[in-house]
Amino acid sequence: MKKLMILAMSSVFATGAHAQSLEERVEALEYKGYENFFKMSGQMEMRFDVVTREHGKRYDQTTDLSDHATSVITQKTIAAAIRNGAGAAAATAYNNLANATDCGNTLTGAAVNSALGSTVLATDGTNDLAKNGCTTYKDGQKDGNSFNRMFVNLDMESNPTNKMTFYGRLTAAKFMGLASQSGTAPNSADPFYDFRAGQIPVDSQLWLERAFVNYNIGESGVFSFGRLPTIEGAPTNLRTNQPWQGNYPLAAYSGIFDGVAYTHGFEGGHSVRFVYSPFALINFDDQIAGDANENDRSDVWTFMYEIDKRVSFARRFHAVLMHSSIYNLGLSGSELLLNLDRTSFYAEFLGIADTGWDFAFSYQTSKTASENNLGNNGNCFGGWVSGECGDSTATGAGYGFILRYGFSSKIKAGVEYYANDKDTFAVDIANNEIATFFANYGSGTRIFYVHDLSGGLKVQTEYTMMQTDYVRGTALVGEATEVDIQTNVATLRLISNF
Repeated sequence: MKKLMILAMSSVFATGAHAQSLEERVEALEYKGYENFFKMSGQMEMRFDVVTREHGKRYDQTTDLSDHATSVITQKTIAAAIRNGAGAAAATAYNNLANATDCGNTLTGAAVNSALGSTVLATDGTNDLAKNGCTTYKDGQKDGNSFNRMFVNLDMESNPTNKMTFYGRLTAAKFMGLASQSGTAPNSADPFYDFRAGQIPVDSQLWLERAFVNYNIGESGVFSFGRLPTIEGAPTNLRTNQPWQGNYPLAAYSGIFDGVAYTHGFEGGHSVRFVYSPFALINFDDQIAGDANENDRSDVWTFMYEIDKRVSFARRFHAVLMHSSIYNLGLSGSELLLNLDRTSFYAEFLGIADTGWDFAFSYQTSKTASENNLGNNGNCFGGWVSGECGDSTATGAGYGFILRYGFSSKIKAGVEYYANDKDTFAVDIANNEIATFFANYGSGTRIFYVHDLSGGLKVQTEYTMMQTDYVRGTALVGEATEVDIQTNVATLRLISNF
């Protein structure tokens, strides 16, 4: 009897083990089936930056248009009073004195009288100038800081049919161990928010960097729609020793665009692409009525020619010629409109003359046309890349190159240079660098080294030296102020691909 019980129990365990084995095998086959059309990969980067900045001469930078506008009104009122009572020389002297006053300080009537050597203003406070809505950087002022940040990308790819492919990327970017925040930070009133973010029920936000579908049309055409891969373009790939992360070079596109595109390939590595991206200005209080300036949508049209092939003097030649036009882009609460034509060219040569040398060149030119101006409290602050108070046009350019040498397929080192003139539309809004060349009115040089270690870990170091010659107080709006700013950034990146 005892033997029969042991035999029965053994049979039960054996049957259970056999069933478990079958279940695991079926599950493995199911996951294998998923892998046939769905794949997931990613990248995690820890970045350490040490930054120093030196201001060669004093200047003011606008931080609040409304507050600064009040100061300007007061200044004009006082200047007019001086002109009426003491002549143009006194007005000029007063304006110089007002410009020398640091932001946040008050220029009193008594101080003006003392500087001019005559009594031209009342001293009861009615003519005091409160210089607010701006920040003063003093002659010789030095600033410095260090930053510890982390970036995570989760890439998705799905091939449900032989005609359609989906690509997506979820991203997260954060400062490491952010104990508290100040200024305009999104959670500045909540200390230690970073230590519990994701563990408390606040919201369900998730950053979708890209999500688009490619649908094959015939043998040579591809129709794409969604959140397009318009950032992290070349020449970033040369600095990090990775494939292209975005289809559009940095000198061409500088933000994440949604839209539709059609690409047609030709023999010999040639292709053309047409892209349409709508920009929207939404009034969330009344979406049907829209915004007061009646320009609730603008259109971006792009033509792109691309060639990617082997040539006689290089292992790989990859070039992109692009032209983009933006029409009637408005700003909420303003009558200012942007019309922008931007033409760019990027070319890279890999393995020149069968050596370890690589070279790439970037160039862009922009024509910026503004309708109306950006005003506040009856004052004009100018147009896009212009200080004019009305319709205006500005034309500028930027260019750069990168030269790299490969000691092996896993060890690369090089130098990068880029420069913009003061009238170009210099913007690189989606760049996560502490100091970016492409949005700088001046020039910059960067030296870099990247080493791919075994097992998927990449180490990259670089040192950036940037000279800024001009700044604008409100984004890209207004007259350029001549400055002398030197910014140096030392960077270490640890990049893991999985």
